[in-house]
Amino acid sequence: MLTPERTEGPAGPGQAGPSDEDYNIPTSERTELLTNLKSLLEVDLVSPTFWACCQLSDIKILKGLVDTAKINPSFVLGYDTPVSVVPRLWQFSGSKKTKETYRTTNNSDGKKWVSRLDSAKDRCIERDNGECVLTKANEPQATHIFPYSMLNKTANTSHARYTAQSSFWSLLKVFWDKDRVDKWRKKIFPDPQHPDTGVDSCFNLICLTATAHGYWNNGHFALKPLKLSEDEKELTIQFFWQPQYDHKLTDNVDLLMESVSSKDLDLVEKEEKKCFLTRISDDLSTPKIKSGDIFTLTTDDPGRRPLPSLELLEMQWILQRITAMSGAAGTPEIDWSDDGDTNSRPTLIPDDNNGDIRSYSDRVYKWIPRPSLPGSVLSMA
Repeated sequence: MLTPERTEGPAGPGQAGPSDEDYNIPTSERTELLTNLKSLLEVDLVSPTFWACCQLSDIKILKGLVDTAKINPSFVLGYDTPVSVVPRLWQFSGSKKTKETYRTTNNSDGKKWVSRLDSAKDRCIERDNGECVLTKANEPQATHIFPYSMLNKTANTSHARYTAQSSFWSLLKVFWDKDRVDKWRKKIFPDPQHPDTGVDSCFNLICLTATAHGYWNNGHFALKPLKLSEDEKELTIQFFWQPQYDHKLTDNVDLLMESVSSKDLDLVEKEEKKCFLTRISDDLSTPKIKSGDIFTLTTDDPGRRPLPSLELLEMQWILQRITAMSGAAGTPEIDWSDDGDTNSRPTLIPDDNNGDIRSYSDRVYKWIPRPSLPGSVLSMA
């Protein structure tokens, strides 16, 4: 079940209100670090995803990037192009086939592939009272938080999908703390004996209308997890619209480009199309959902019908914003055709067990093609 509420100012009793960075407004400390980083990299433009990750990265990690750039700026720039795979994988929901219900199957080497079970979907809808958690409209869709397409990893190591998904977690650790990223991954891939076999459960599902689901896939809004009660029967989340940008994923932007604030937004615009959501209030009025609105989700049975995972919601809170800021919405879906040839595709970092960015320095260019940068930057010591 759910209870939406309008909150002006503070986020709620015992909770701090949204910070400027929740609204995508960088702190003075972050701006200073980015100014230093740009001067050290000595390039005018970077990929939108690199810029977005720097806007939202852990401050401690951003400081580490600045320190690394003082010694080896080319090493830091080595992540500029590869990191663009992160929002592409996050946005990619999978083929129509994966949205249906299938039994567990085995691939060629006998390894089990996760399957979406009716029970997980049904339990999610039952938990959320058969309503969209945002609008309260009936007949919602049980929507994945962590993308369904990412739960299965092909056993073919030469396949483009294998390379991209192996790189995904490594690239996250370039901008966010290793322990933090490991918690995200462990929630959805809990078995160390089968680290590439995901678990599709009620805790990875949330009820949204078809319209809200579409906005979700395109990074039009993000949900910030606020608090889970001790008995795990009540979860509060906060809604934030995500402004859309004119640049595309393949463009370049200034590292010091100002991000657009989501404060007070009650809709977003993309290509002259206005995207908004309304919710049904107790008095049957239908106000627009606004950045900063808080929603409370409840369950009567945390064991059988668990609430959405805090870890996965936190991951979503970051990557939904990365998707919007990088201009990934509307990017053509990745071609996962299993042709066994990855020579024409960017090769990313295959080892995701190294969280410290400095630990990559001796081998990064063995795995990542040097980016197309001015000749002075390409000369690496």
